Amino acid sequence: MNRTGGRGLGVTAGVIACLCISGSPAAAEVGAPGATVQALAADAQFLEYAPPPAAPGVVCLIDSGVDPNPDTTPILAGSYALQPGTDTTDELSKLNPRIQPGNHPDGHGTYMAMIMAAPVNGWGMAGIAPTSVKVYSLKALPAGQRTFSYAVYANSIVHCEDGPIGVSGIKVVNLSLASGTQPNQAELANMQDAVAYAHQGDISVVGAAGNDSGPVSYPAAASGVLAVGATDASPASLGVFCPSSDRGPPLGILAPGCAGGGDAGGGGGGIEVSFSDDGAAAWASGTSESSAIVSAVLASIRAYDPNLTAAAAEGCLISTAVSGGNLDAGAAFRACGLGAIVTKGMAAYRAATALVAQPISQTPSAPPVGSPGVDVSTKPAARLSNGMPQPRVLRVQLHGQDLIVTLATVPRGARVRIAVERIALHHFLWVTTKTVGSRIAHIKVRDWDRISVTFLRAGAQSGAVYVTKSGK
Repeated sequence: MNRTGGRGLGVTAGVIACLCISGSPAAAEVGAPGATVQALAADAQFLEYAPPPAAPGVVCLIDSGVDPNPDTTPILAGSYALQPGTDTTDELSKLNPRIQPGNHPDGHGTYMAMIMAAPVNGWGMAGIAPTSVKVYSLKALPAGQRTFSYAVYANSIVHCEDGPIGVSGIKVVNLSLASGTQPNQAELANMQDAVAYAHQGDISVVGAAGNDSGPVSYPAAASGVLAVGATDASPASLGVFCPSSDRGPPLGILAPGCAGGGDAGGGGGGIEVSFSDDGAAAWASGTSESSAIVSAVLASIRAYDPNLTAAAAEGCLISTAVSGGNLDAGAAFRACGLGAIVTKGMAAYRAATALVAQPISQTPSAPPVGSPGVDVSTKPAARLSNGMPQPRVLRVQLHGQDLIVTLATVPRGARVRIAVERIALHHFLWVTTKTVGSRIAHIKVRDWDRISVTFLRAGAQSGAVYVTKSGK
C-alpha cells in the first residue's frame, strides 16, 4: 500500500491499496447526492438510493480492523479480532505514520468498509451499496504487526464461513490483501482448502490482484478466488488498467481503482473517498479498492435475491463485464433478474440529484487569469462524456488562504468538482477537493500548482479541464 508522500507499509505479506490524496474537512458528503467517480464508472450509482432488501448482504472483511466513525458504526454487522492481545480497531491506523498535511490516520480496513457501504448521512462519503450491504470486520492482524501469514488467510476464511456468533447473511469474503512472497506447497494447499470450504457454504471469495504491475499476487491468485484488477474510472481513460495494477491470468474481473490516467501517488488521481477521522474529502487508488467495490456489488445482488448462488451471482458480474472485463453493476443486476432494483434506484438517484445551478449571465471569451504576477494555462480533456460541455475557467485567484475559481458557466442541473493539486517535496501530490453548485468556488488552501475542473450531472460527467501555473 503506497501512500502520499511515498511512505509504504513496508510489508512483505500485507495490505495493498493507496489512500493518496488529502483534503480539508468536506463541505458536503463525497458522492452524495451525486455519485462518486467509481460508482459512475461501474454503472453502480443506482445502488446509492436503491430500496433496501429484506435483509442486507454481509461482506466478511478480512483486514486490519475498522475504526468507529459516523460512516462505519452504522454498517458493521459485527467485528472480531482473530489474534489474541488486540482489539477490533484498525491496527494499521495505529502503526503507520500519519499522512501529511492533515495528520489523518493511515489505516486500511476502515477505508475498505467505507468504500463498500458508507451510508448517505451527510458525513464522509457514500459507499457503493449503502442501502443493501453490511460489513463484518474480521481483524486478522496481530497487535503491533503490519503483515499477514498464509495461515492467517486460511484461518480467517474458515472463520467467515463458520458463521460468527450473532451474524447471519455472509455472502462474500473480501481479501484486499496481497503477499510479496509465494506460498509454499503446504501453505497454498491449506489456503485453497479454506477457499473450497467457503464455496461449500455458498460464499464467494474476492481478492485484490495486487499493486506491483506484474502477475496476480496471492491470495487472489489462489484457485477459486475471484481476482480483481484495477482500472481507470475517469471518462477520458475509462477501463484502462491503472499503472500499478497486477494483471493477467487468473484475473476474473476489473473494477475502478484509480482515475485521471494514473495512480494517486504517481501523478494521476484516485477514486473518491473520505478520511476516516473527520470525513474530509480524499482520493485513493489500488486493487484493494477495486476488490471492495466488487465484493459490495456481489453481496448486494444476493441480498436482493437470496435464492441466487454464489456462482450464479459471480456469473452475472463476469458475463456482463464491458470494455475488456470491467464491472457493469447495472447490467449484472439485470442479468440476475433484478432490473426493477436498477430502475427504482436510478429514479431515486435522479430525483436526489435534480439540482439547478445558479443562473449565469455572462460567458466571456477572455483567457483565464491568475493572481497578480501568476500566469496560468488551460488544457482540455481528451474526451467528454455524454455530451456534457467542457468547463471554461475564467479566473484563478489566491487571497491569503482563499483560492477563488471562477467559471464562465455551469450547465443546468450540474455540479462542479474542483481538485486543487499541490506538489510537495519529491513531487508527491496533495489534493484538496470540493464540489459546488455555482460558477464561483472558494477553497481554503495555502498554495496550488494545478487545478482540475469537472462537471457532474446524473448519469454524466465531463472530462476535466486543467489549469496549471506556468512552468509547472
